[in-house]
Amino acid sequence: MPLRALLDHRPDGVGVRRFVDLAGKVRHFLAGPGQRFHPAHALRLPLDFHRGVHGPLAGARQHQAASTSAHIDAPVTIVGSDYGGVVSEVFVSEGDRVTAGQKLFTLTSLTLQQDLGNGLKPAATPAYDIEGASGRITYKAVADGYIADLAAQAGTFLPNGHQMARVVADGRRTVIADFPLDPVDYGRVEPDASVRIFLPDNRAVDGTVSTVSVETVEGRSVARVRVSSDTLVDPALATLTRQDTPVLAVLQLRDDGPLAGPTQSMLSFLARIGLR
Repeated sequence: MPLRALLDHRPDGVGVRRFVDLAGKVRHFLAGPGQRFHPAHALRLPLDFHRGVHGPLAGARQHQAASTSAHIDAPVTIVGSDYGGVVSEVFVSEGDRVTAGQKLFTLTSLTLQQDLGNGLKPAATPAYDIEGASGRITYKAVADGYIADLAAQAGTFLPNGHQMARVVADGRRTVIADFPLDPVDYGRVEPDASVRIFLPDNRAVDGTVSTVSVETVEGRSVARVRVSSDTLVDPALATLTRQDTPVLAVLQLRDDGPLAGPTQSMLSFLARIGLR
């Protein structure tokens, strides 16, 4: 069916391309500054998503805001110790599934041997086992999850305090999203506000605002929002909700009524010319 294409740009630099077919159905394609639009990134969003910038409601506030960056966040355990050494055995590979207590790798530590020679008696922990006679340490996973950033390779030397691997734990997943909102719209972000999360395969899941803070990104203040969603822990979505997976978040802003936008614009104008 023929499509009519329109390209808008919101103040945050995100382009919104609307494709309207003859049946009146609308498709929106989002992209950041300098990015190209591609049908694979198509999203179905309501028209008022960008009416706050263009269209018949010019001057009215937008009711939604799209993130300029967003990613999946998950609990992570760092595998490291005061005892470094030469890696002698590696039992896992990058991305492998592991369970709590599973062996990850073994190294021979000169530091451990020196401590033992000085009469010290370091004890094993849930994170590693110690073979005192040989000065060997076997590191273990402390949670169920998968291996990431594995630095331990057979024959390599890992210094004391070095990050040897990460275990991205199963369980709770959230989204951390940045929104370049002006001060007025920042005040419209409410606790438990609805957020639509679009995964890499364009599947949409619902979430809610958990926390909001203000961060400086490239010299610009942005609202950093943590979004909670029980759906993100669905095992069927495991490959789409790994740590740092990029997503798109669309935040629902509080609706202050049709006159709020023009009123605020007038107040801001009066403030700029010194009449308020």
